[in-house]
Amino acid sequence: MTVKHLLIPVDLKVSSLKTLKLALEMEDQAKLRVILLFPRSLSDSISELLFFSEYKVIQQNMTKEFIEGLEVLRNRYRNSISGIDIRLLAFDNLRYFKALTEHNKIEKIYYPTMYRLNSGGANINIIDLIKRSELKLVPCEWQIDTSDEREALAELIK
Repeated sequence: MTVKHLLIPVDLKVSSLKTLKLALEMEDQAKLRVILLFPRSLSDSISELLFFSEYKVIQQNMTKEFIEGLEVLRNRYRNSISGIDIRLLAFDNLRYFKALTEHNKIEKIYYPTMYRLNSGGANINIIDLIKRSELKLVPCEWQIDTSDEREALAELIK
């Protein structure tokens, strides 16, 4: 069985996992490798850039509920998921985005249309980059009913 490579933008909040859940439901007959892409601008400080760690930035921004929600989805769809990685999108640049998607062999991008990803101060418009890419796009329309992480986790588990 061939593996499909998907990209899904997230803000590391539970609500953004709804797009992943919809993608897993729509691709239920495929083996999937998923990249969750988190947009975050890098600091201008030389000393901070010298000690920059993608892993550390991601860990600092993930909520406990996001981790739990991701584990629930991994367990529920374990037969479909070949792997899930969280990557940092640090530049609002189409060439950089294209290189990232080519390197990760991305075939399709699922993205939310109604849910507004929390940029957390990042000046990266990830949805605009996605729409300007030449990849197959799958818009996912869903609405979030709560901003509370625990309630969003309960909603995701349903």
